[in-house]
Amino acid sequence: MPFGQVDLMEAWISCKLATKEPFIEYDCQIYDENGTLCADGAYILATINKTPITGIANFRSINSFNAYDGENIYITSKKMLTPHLWIRYPFSAEHGRKIFYDKGIQKEEIEY
Repeated sequence: MPFGQVDLMEAWISCKLATKEPFIEYDCQIYDENGTLCADGAYILATINKTPITGIANFRSINSFNAYDGENIYITSKKMLTPHLWIRYPFSAEHGRKIFYDKGIQKEEIEY
């Protein structure tokens, strides 16, 4: 069950906890105001400067999101979910792009 769903005027976000180690990771889907999927993949809990937050002691339930900038999901002024591994950005059912991130840093992009 998603731990947070919110309407951010232009984005709707649904995330669920995926793993707690080595990073606190969530599987997230971001939708636009029309319900079209904009992004889908793994995001890790990090500080605002993309330093991963690790350890179960740092895990907190997240009940709301402040913003989505097309890449990062902001939780507070100091914490965010940043993309990690492959994130899918579909243009349509058959076409889009996938971007590989290493702890929030883009490393590779593929169009499909």
